[in-house]
Amino acid sequence: MFSTDIKANNRKQRTIFARQAAAYMLRMYTRLSLSEITSYIGVNDHTTVLYSINKCKDIMDSEYWYKEKIEQLCEEIDKYALYLSK
Repeated sequence: MFSTDIKANNRKQRTIFARQAAAYMLRMYTRLSLSEITSYIGVNDHTTVLYSINKCKDIMDSEYWYKEKIEQLCEEIDKYALYLSK
């Protein structure tokens, strides 16, 4: 949905938005610790993951397009989880 590599070593806004969304989704849908999430999103510290999660929530409150993307991703995950539980 974000069409970027979240592990890319850059500070492009597209990458940052995707990284924040990934951190939020991983925290929401898995039992991974903040430290474990670091390796999935390409950051070095668990505090960066925590910041990304909180920033994602803030952006969702202020930017409709971002909230819509996150909600679409959540719907896809929920559909897939429902499919797997059958």
